[in-house]
Amino acid sequence: MKLNSDKFGTFSFPAAYDVVRTTTLNKTDLTGGNNKFYVCEAHVSKDGSKFRLYSRYGRVGHYGTEEERIPEQNRAALDAAFDSLVKEKTSKRKGYVEVQLAQSKMGSAVAQTMVLSDDVKKDKVITSSVDTATTALALHPTVSKLVERLYAEAGQAVRNQLSGTLQTTTENPLGTLTLTQINEGRRILQETQSLLTKKPDLKDSIDKTLLDLSNQFYSAIPQTMELRPRPSEGKTRQDAWLRKMCLNNAEILDSKEDLLQLLSDVQGTVGGFAATNVSMKYLEIGCTYDYLEPKDDTRQRIESYVQESRSKHHDWKCTVLSVWRCEVKGQKAKHVPVMKDVGNIKPLFHGSGPQNILGICKHGLLLRPPGVYVTASMFGNGVYFADQSSKSEQYAFGRYGGGRGHGDSFFMFVADVALGKIKKYQAAQTHLTEPPTGYDSVQGEKGHSLAHNEFIIYNLKQHVLQYLIEFTTRH
Repeated sequence: MKLNSDKFGTFSFPAAYDVVRTTTLNKTDLTGGNNKFYVCEAHVSKDGSKFRLYSRYGRVGHYGTEEERIPEQNRAALDAAFDSLVKEKTSKRKGYVEVQLAQSKMGSAVAQTMVLSDDVKKDKVITSSVDTATTALALHPTVSKLVERLYAEAGQAVRNQLSGTLQTTTENPLGTLTLTQINEGRRILQETQSLLTKKPDLKDSIDKTLLDLSNQFYSAIPQTMELRPRPSEGKTRQDAWLRKMCLNNAEILDSKEDLLQLLSDVQGTVGGFAATNVSMKYLEIGCTYDYLEPKDDTRQRIESYVQESRSKHHDWKCTVLSVWRCEVKGQKAKHVPVMKDVGNIKPLFHGSGPQNILGICKHGLLLRPPGVYVTASMFGNGVYFADQSSKSEQYAFGRYGGGRGHGDSFFMFVADVALGKIKKYQAAQTHLTEPPTGYDSVQGEKGHSLAHNEFIIYNLKQHVLQYLIEFTTRH
C-alpha cells in the first residue's frame, strides 16, 4: 500500500536514530528541461522502536523539499516501503537512476555524517570515524598550509564544475561519487566518442542519440545546469541551449574527462575532505613532504635549475616560494627497479593546475583511460615532461585548460624520468599509446613545429616524483 507523505518533522520521532538504508537517485532530461535528484532513507530509532521513511527531492543544486512517511512500526514494513518508493521512482514512467555515493550531503543530518563503502549498495552503510582519531603529527607549518591548500583547490574546482551538485560545503565536494559511478560516466563518454568518430557530421549537433547519451551522463554524474529557455522564448533559443549542453564535440568530452579525474581524486581522499584535523588530511593523501629551507643545498640547486632552464620565448619572471622533497606512497618501491632497467634517467619538470596536485600526490601521475580523447596531446596518451621550467609553468597556471585556482601561487614537480632509448619527432603523432617498437620514450623535438622539447612516457613506472615546487609569477 502506498504511504501518504507529510512535511518532514510532522511526526514525533527521536532525535537519535540510525540510517539503515539510503539511496540517491537522479534524472536529467535535456529536452524536457528536467534535472532532478531524489534521496530516500530508512530511519530506525536508536532503541529500535520507531521507524520512518525520509525523502528529499528537488532540482540539482537546490536544497529541495523534505518529506517523511510513517509505515507500520516494524522493520519489515519499513523495508517494504523503502523498496516500493525506490521502485516507483526508478520505473520507466518516472525515469530516475541510482547514483552510487561514497558520501552524501543531501540526505538527513545523520546520513551526512556517514561514509558509504566504495562498492556501496543502498543498504550498505558504514559510519565514518575519520575525525575520531587523535593523531596529531608534528608537521612543518609549510606542510600544514600546503595540505589545506591542496584540499581547498581540488574542492573548489569540483564545485566550480558541478556548481554544488548534491552539496556545497568546502570539506566534501559534492556527495562524493564512488569509483564505480565515476567509471560509469567514463563508459558513457567513450560511447559518445565512438559515435562521433563514426559519424563526424554529428559534431555540434543536437542529434537524438547524442542527447540520449548526454542525459545518461548527466544522470550518472549529477551537476547543476542553467534552466532551459521557456517555449515562449522561441525554438531557436531552446536549440542553442541544447547544443551548449549536449556532449557533441571532442572539447566537451575532454572537459568532462577532466571533471571525472577530479572526482576520482576527491573519491580517493574522501576521508581527508571529511576531516577537520590537518594531520588526518595529511595521512589520507599518503604522500610525505619534507620542506627544504632556503639555504639548503638541494633547494638552491633546484632553484638554479628552475631559473637557468627557462625558455627565451617566455618573458615572465618566476619566484620560487617553497620546495618540498615529496614521496608518493609506494611509488619508489614499484617504479625504481623498472627505471633502472630502462636507464637514461633525467630530472624533468611537470606542471599541472593547482586543482590537480592533490590527486597527483595521492596517486602519482596517471594516464588517461583507454579510448578517452584528449585535445592538444600532440604525442598521444602519455605523461608529458619538459626540460624547461617555463614550459611546465604554462600548464601549472592553466594556459592549456583547467582553472588557475584561487591562490596566488602555482605548483610544478621535478621528477626523475627514465627515458631509455628516445624516438624523436618534429611533427605531431596523436595516435601514440606507446613508444614505437625498440624505443622506451618519445621526444617532441623543438625545431620546425615545436618551440620547446617535450618528453613523453607511456609506462607510469618510468617516473618518480621527487620535488614539489610552489612558485609565483608576474605574468
